[in-house]
Amino acid sequence: MQNDKTLTVLPPSLPKGGGSMQGMGETLTMGGPMGASTLTVPFPITSSRGYAPQLALSYSSLSGTGIFGRGWQALAPSIRLRTSHGVPRYAKEDTFLSPDGEILRIALNAQGKEDTRVTRSLQGVTLPASWRVTRYQPRIVQDFSRFEYWQPDTGNTDLPFWVVFSPSGEVSIWGKTDLARIANPADKSQIAEWCLEESVTPTGEHIAYQYRAENDAQCDADEKKQHPLSSAQRYLAQINYGNIKPQASLFALDKTSPAENQWLFHLVLDYGERGVTLNQPPAYAASQPDGWLLRSDSFSRFDYGFEVRTRRLCRQVLMFHRLEALAGRTVANEKPALIARQLFTYALNADAATLNGIQAVAYDEAGAVQTMPPLSFTYQPAEEGGWSGWQPMPILEKYNLLQPYQIVDLYGEGSRGSCIRMCRGRGGTGHRSGGRANPLPMTPWRLCRQCPPSRMRACLSTLMATASWTGW
Repeated sequence: MQNDKTLTVLPPSLPKGGGSMQGMGETLTMGGPMGASTLTVPFPITSSRGYAPQLALSYSSLSGTGIFGRGWQALAPSIRLRTSHGVPRYAKEDTFLSPDGEILRIALNAQGKEDTRVTRSLQGVTLPASWRVTRYQPRIVQDFSRFEYWQPDTGNTDLPFWVVFSPSGEVSIWGKTDLARIANPADKSQIAEWCLEESVTPTGEHIAYQYRAENDAQCDADEKKQHPLSSAQRYLAQINYGNIKPQASLFALDKTSPAENQWLFHLVLDYGERGVTLNQPPAYAASQPDGWLLRSDSFSRFDYGFEVRTRRLCRQVLMFHRLEALAGRTVANEKPALIARQLFTYALNADAATLNGIQAVAYDEAGAVQTMPPLSFTYQPAEEGGWSGWQPMPILEKYNLLQPYQIVDLYGEGSRGSCIRMCRGRGGTGHRSGGRANPLPMTPWRLCRQCPPSRMRACLSTLMATASWTGW
C-alpha cells in the first residue's frame, strides 16, 4: 500500500539541563570593577513558613581571613562604629555604620532638631527603666528603614542597643545582651559592634540568633600570656526559627526566653565541639561545650582600640528539625533530628587557613548518609621574591610631606617616576626611577627653566590629564 505522507526527521540535539545532578546552589561571579572573583554557597537552611534567616558563605579574592579561612565570610549582620577615620573615641562624635556599611546620621524632627525622646515601652512592653531613644537614618536612604539608638536614661544601668523598623513591618533588635555585643573586655561600655539578636514579623514569626564569646579553651600558656584580654570576639553559634507559638513582640524584651523545644528549626554552626566524621551524624547537643578547636593561624585586629582575637574555625553547619512537633505531636524531651549538613575541610598552616572543600550531606529516616560530590577549591599560591633591578635614590632617604618634593608622571608613562623639587624660586628634575623591566639610570638634577618665583606650596599639575605639563 502506498503512503504519500511526508516523513519528518528530527535533528539530533543535546538534552536540556535541569536534571537530577545539581550543585549546592553556588553562584560564581567574575570580574567587577576591582577585578575580584566572588563565589556564594548557600547554607542548608529550611524555608520554614516563608520566614527564615538569609545567610550564605561568600568568597571574595579581596577579603581577608575570617572564621571560614582566607577570603571566606558568613557573618551575621551588625551595626558598628566606623574605623576608617581612626580609632573610635566612644563618644558622641563617633560615626555609626548600618549593616550595609552606610553611614548613619541623626534624623531631624519637624522642628529641625534631633529626633530624640524618652520612653519606657517598646512594642507595647513596659521596660524596667527609662531609655533615651535617638532616631537615625542612613546617609543614602535605600529601603526607608528606621534606626533607633536606645541609650540608658538617668538611673538606668543597662547598656545601649539598637532597634530597626523595616517598611515590611519587621522589627529587629541588635546587641540587647552581652553576648550580642563586641566590646572592650576592660570596659564593657565601649561597644564597637551590635550584632543582630532577634527579628519578628507582623504575624509573630521570630528568628533568634545566639552567639558565643571567645575564651582560652585549648590555648597554651604562651597564647594566654600574650593575649590576656581576648574575650571580645563573638561567634555566631545557633539560629532558632519557626516558633510554635506566635508573639507580636520581641522575645528579647521578656524576662525569660522561650525554651528550645518551642522552636521547630535550628541552624547550628559548629567550631569543633561535635564530631566531624562523615559517616557519624553529630548530635544536637555538643559533646564537649568547651572543646572547640584552636586554629593554627589565630589573628587579632585592633582597629576598635582593643584586641579582637579570632581563634576558631567553623568546621560544619548543621540543620536540625523537630520532626514530632512538625507532625503536630507533642513529645517530651524530643531530640532534634539532623536533616542536612555542610562539612568543611581546611588546609591548616601557621600563615593562613584556606577552605579546600565543602561536602553536602543529608540523612534519611533510618540515619543513612546521602552525600553529593564535594565542592573543591584550589588557590593560586603567593610567590615570594621581587625584582632585583631597583636602584637607590639617596636624595629621598628622608623624604616627608614637609619637604618640597613632588613625584609626578612627567613623561606620560602611566606611573609616577620623576622627582620634582621646588625651593625658593628654583626647581629641578631627577630622572625616572626603576619602574620598568629595563629601567633607565637616574640622571643628575637639572634646573627647570620655568618655575614659580617664591611660592613654597606650588606644585606641578596638568588640567587636561595628559602628558603635557604646562603650568604650576
